[in-house]
Amino acid sequence: MKRLNWLGLPFLGDEGRPVHQSDLNAFRRCPPQYAFSRVREATDNLPEKRTALIALKGRVYHQIMEDYLNYSDHDFLCADETERGYKDAFEYFFKEDFKGEPTDEDLAWLEKESATAGRIMRGFHERSVLDGMGIELVATEAEFRFRWGPRFKHKKWFAGRIDALWYSPHLDGYILRDFKSGTRLPGRLEWDLQLGVYSMAAECGAIEDVPAKPVLSRGIIRLHDYDRRKVGSKNGAAGDYYGPGVYTADPSITPEMVMEHEVYPLVLEIRERERTGRFNGGTKDSTNCSWCSEIDACKARISLL
Repeated sequence: MKRLNWLGLPFLGDEGRPVHQSDLNAFRRCPPQYAFSRVREATDNLPEKRTALIALKGRVYHQIMEDYLNYSDHDFLCADETERGYKDAFEYFFKEDFKGEPTDEDLAWLEKESATAGRIMRGFHERSVLDGMGIELVATEAEFRFRWGPRFKHKKWFAGRIDALWYSPHLDGYILRDFKSGTRLPGRLEWDLQLGVYSMAAECGAIEDVPAKPVLSRGIIRLHDYDRRKVGSKNGAAGDYYGPGVYTADPSITPEMVMEHEVYPLVLEIRERERTGRFNGGTKDSTNCSWCSEIDACKARISLL
């Protein structure tokens, strides 16, 4: 008989509920946030609109980047006239998520975000961060699912989707990058949970039609960096880009080390909390609250915890 957690769901890491990056990030930021989000999923309640718009923005940027990487005419994709295409993409996902027509306030948000997307893609193209590296694109939005566990311990299921994976014929290994549409940077990239899990998926051959090979470089591409500073902006002249764009992890810390010392222990802690149903002890950093997808539930002081 399958064991179920306090909500009557499979435990995180079981075959019917593999570990996703969002699970780990939510719990690490704030255990109550993780619990509230699981309650919402179990009861089919939708997140508040503010949170849903942040998620929508991420989906659109990932779709734009996937199109850019898989379409040969980059000049066309980054031309001024395609900005309308970015707005169409935002409106399409908006209507799909919210099942209705946008309000005037929504339209203003869509206009602003599509204009920003146009500037970012032109900046990304102008800086040509992927040209001249002698690498081949092998996968975008690549889904994976695999089991992993340290020696002599029970293996857990992991699943997710890798934004972009390139192959270096010269070095016979992969370059893995994850796209970030926000402005915050994760600390300690070499120990980043998401990059560790994704790299392990590539190294163990968990991606369909992609052979197992070592990940030579793992990191993120922060799209915000490819926008240009506005007049009067701080810490840089107007016209400069916001940052380097690409941030990589120290390769001396291997994906297996991240899995064994960071990811797996965290999964076990979450499973224990799910067994007891106790998720008290919120975030120690109050700035996380402004980014939290469950802030309304937390303010309402739901007594479930």
